[in-house]
Amino acid sequence: MTGKPSRLKVFFAELKRRGVARVATVYTVVGIGVIEISDIIGGRFAFPEWTVQLIIILVIVGFPVAVILGWIFDITSRGIERTEALTLQEQSSLPSFTWRPSWVSVIMFILLIALTVTYCTVPRPNALGFKKQGWIIISDLDNSTGDEIFDNSLVQALSVTVDQSKYISVFPQTQVEEVLARMRMDSDKKVTPAIALEIAQRENIKAVLSMAIARVGDTYLISTNLLNPETGETIRSRSVTVRGKSDILTEMNRLALKVRKDLGEALNEIHLHTVPLHKATTSSLEALKCATEGTIAWSDGQQDEGRRLLMEAIKLDPEFAYAHTQLGSLYYWTNQRDRGEEHFEKALLFADRLTEREKLEIEARIERFRGKYEEAVVKYRIFLKKYPNVSHAWFGMGYCFMMLKRYEEAIDTFKKSLEVNNQKDPNAYINIATSYAALHNYQQSIYYYLEAFEINPDMLTVTNINHEFGFTYVKMGETDKAREVFAKLMEGNDEQKGMGLRLMALLSMYEGKLSEAITFLNESSICYSLSGYRLSMLRDDLLLAVVYRTKGMEHKYDSKLNELYTVINEVSTEPFWHMLLGNLCARSGDIEKAESILNSLSEKINEGNRNDEAAYYQLKGEIEMAKGNHDEAVKLLETTIKLRKDAYTLSSLAYSYKSSGQLGKAIATYQDIIGPYYDLGWEAQQCTLEAFYNMARIYEELGNKEQAEKYYRQFVDIWKNADEDIPILQDAKERLATLETVLP
Repeated sequence: MTGKPSRLKVFFAELKRRGVARVATVYTVVGIGVIEISDIIGGRFAFPEWTVQLIIILVIVGFPVAVILGWIFDITSRGIERTEALTLQEQSSLPSFTWRPSWVSVIMFILLIALTVTYCTVPRPNALGFKKQGWIIISDLDNSTGDEIFDNSLVQALSVTVDQSKYISVFPQTQVEEVLARMRMDSDKKVTPAIALEIAQRENIKAVLSMAIARVGDTYLISTNLLNPETGETIRSRSVTVRGKSDILTEMNRLALKVRKDLGEALNEIHLHTVPLHKATTSSLEALKCATEGTIAWSDGQQDEGRRLLMEAIKLDPEFAYAHTQLGSLYYWTNQRDRGEEHFEKALLFADRLTEREKLEIEARIERFRGKYEEAVVKYRIFLKKYPNVSHAWFGMGYCFMMLKRYEEAIDTFKKSLEVNNQKDPNAYINIATSYAALHNYQQSIYYYLEAFEINPDMLTVTNINHEFGFTYVKMGETDKAREVFAKLMEGNDEQKGMGLRLMALLSMYEGKLSEAITFLNESSICYSLSGYRLSMLRDDLLLAVVYRTKGMEHKYDSKLNELYTVINEVSTEPFWHMLLGNLCARSGDIEKAESILNSLSEKINEGNRNDEAAYYQLKGEIEMAKGNHDEAVKLLETTIKLRKDAYTLSSLAYSYKSSGQLGKAIATYQDIIGPYYDLGWEAQQCTLEAFYNMARIYEELGNKEQAEKYYRQFVDIWKNADEDIPILQDAKERLATLETVLP
């Protein structure tokens, strides 16, 4: 006789007989579909957020109800009938329990797994046809609360969360400004949804996101609309209600995640690449506002205002990594690297608050500002492997290649940034032009400069760009065109006038019109003094010292060196400027001052910054030459060339070879200066010009009168309109005349 079966055996048998598993599977599949459809419809017709939340709750609550009903009732050909319990005889005849699911159960279970995986990993279809790595532009906030704290901070908060995505790329604010310039609109114009739609149509951007905030008492309503650029139609609307300012950033995070989902990003990607806003940025709306506006002010050239706002942001939130990074960059940009380092170190200390994307980008940015270009390139490569659609990262890596003098790679990388941007970025064109000029392809260089000015004419009066463009014409022998370019700066503010006058002075120095150069440099220094740019005044004075020395004005030269020596540590933290002054002192025989400057320089070196290290070895080598230790000087200066190779460092090395009697090596090094490393428009310019004279002297010493005459003549031809009383020019003319009488 068969014994009474266990309750567990009966329970599992009943589950199978009543089809409860099948009901649970079907309910789950249908429930997920209902939630997804309600989310899409709710977003399309701007249903309140609570309606979708209510449907989700009802689906969850309905699950146990469905399971219970599946246990109690059964669907038959006669309709819905109550399922009868097994009799004792039926229970006793139950076979031993084995799990043998029906083929229907297997199919339903596989379908459930597939649906769940698909729901979490496959991008959603969307009405915009938005695809991975597509662009989205966010318009300015429609703020009806009257509270200015929201104006920039909420757009920045939304951008940070959306921009964490590997699926979506937010169109950068800098590029928005460039497009506005091409549209003949002010760069500070409010970007309304209508203007954002026009920008999107121009730049082939796939989606426009608008945002608004309204207030009723202590309650805020924040809403977003996802717009189709082709039709202007609202595709999705989202909104959140917030009680009090303290929860706004949390709700903004939720809102941004919904936008990412609406654009088709898969759920697993959203959750894998999201750091809550209060961690990624700051929990303080006021700090976020200050940091955002400070960055904008700096990009607009208002450095003092940018610094003030960024410092205020850090005061409100001392652990705000983004603000520390921006402030550190600003200090580096203004040659205050000690203060910049303080903030870079804090930014890296609080890097765990950053998103993966921001952390990688900030690390690359910091290495770039520190001058560690090799390390920066490595970090940019890591970043771009994960986020290949970020144009400004390609631009940053291109800049590093340019500073490493890897110009072909720089050109390719800048062109990649243009390709990713899918538009004409004038800054990329400028740097391509700079790279072509360094490769002595001046025609291509001029072409890209003109392309940049066609996009944004105002760039012609940006001081450093005007400088590079004008001296490209000088290298082509078109000095009149260069003079016209420099004259454009004379119509601007004190800083622009100061640079314009300095460039005129450098052009006069190139032509040997040193008296004219002295006048220009003194006037330039006055303009910079009105703006408080002490480093620019220092640079003018260093150039003046070179002119006084070349002109043979020894008293004024010594006086200027003494003046510079007293202020160098107050004005500059850059080793390069210390090196320039130290070299002048060493060449003048004032070894004590040169060594004092070397000691100051050594304290300012950023480890790993090749330019800093080159400055140290170059000045150390010049000091050893002044002491008569020529072999030691050669070793130091050969090390310098491995770190930085340009006309200035080559000039020191050539001088050391000549002083140590290695005349063949000296000639080869001077050949580099007037060949591949022909530099004009900065402090190395005088080294380039004097290379012709120095090479002629060496050839004359070697008895090669033909080569000596060749280089004396080239030197005299360059200075054919020069002041007549320049000692080095007078000597060159006398030696050339002697050689001409001897040669057949």
